[in-house]
Amino acid sequence: MTAAQEAADLEANEERVEQAVVCALCCVRSRLIQLVCVCFPSGTCFMIYLCSPSPRPIAALIVGLVPVGVFAMVLVCLPGCVFWSQVQMDHVDAHRAHRVLKAKTQQKATATIQVACDVTDVPNTFALCIDAAKTNNAESMQWCLLKGQPPDETDHLGRTPLHWACCSGSDEAAELLIKAGAALDLHDRLEGFTPLHYAAFYGHVKLTRVMVANGANMEKECNKHMNPLQLAEMACLKTHTVQPSHPIIIKYLRTAMGDRVTPPLEHTCGLTVARLLDHH
Repeated sequence: MTAAQEAADLEANEERVEQAVVCALCCVRSRLIQLVCVCFPSGTCFMIYLCSPSPRPIAALIVGLVPVGVFAMVLVCLPGCVFWSQVQMDHVDAHRAHRVLKAKTQQKATATIQVACDVTDVPNTFALCIDAAKTNNAESMQWCLLKGQPPDETDHLGRTPLHWACCSGSDEAAELLIKAGAALDLHDRLEGFTPLHYAAFYGHVKLTRVMVANGANMEKECNKHMNPLQLAEMACLKTHTVQPSHPIIIKYLRTAMGDRVTPPLEHTCGLTVARLLDHH
């Protein structure tokens, strides 16, 4: 099998895994599917079981438990499937990035020998671009962009290199992506986060300011109907996600939003009243 055929097969497998994971996520989150495929049939069977005279039909109870059991199994297994697919993608991307770096080194060492990656292996620069975004490698990021890497290409969960840069605190890589025309307000497919959501949630002050200064929409909401300010406030209220920089980010976003600022999350959750009662 040639390298081109291997690359084509690998890309086809990645697309199938991506489609399966995205479909599973959509099905689990769809309230219509939950109602039609889980609640309605299970509720009907349970009603038949409860309303039937003694002896009650055990078959109705068993049939009613099947949709609930299948849905619960999907909920339990789905995080593992997402993690496994991410590990597989990262493993493949690491090998592709290694090939790109090796070819790049050989091109510099021997000017007369033209060594390049397979023409059909398009995701090579994307793999290196993602790695550069995670590690804040400005040189590799600049090289990828000069080679024509689209700044808004997404991985299997809809995350662009700018998403990864804001998640990892890679300010130099993020600035290069923004200069290259990266979209500032794209939502990922997992939580519906924009890059600004990631920067605010993980406590990256400089990246939050860079995103806002370049025109990122501070009112964009994620799947939980929270804007970046509210997400930072939520992270600040939890001991396992709070960062020392969260109060700085919250104050900055409140000032930047001006009249459009949302009420403090602790007020809407009733936490302020609870604290006042505790003090008195």
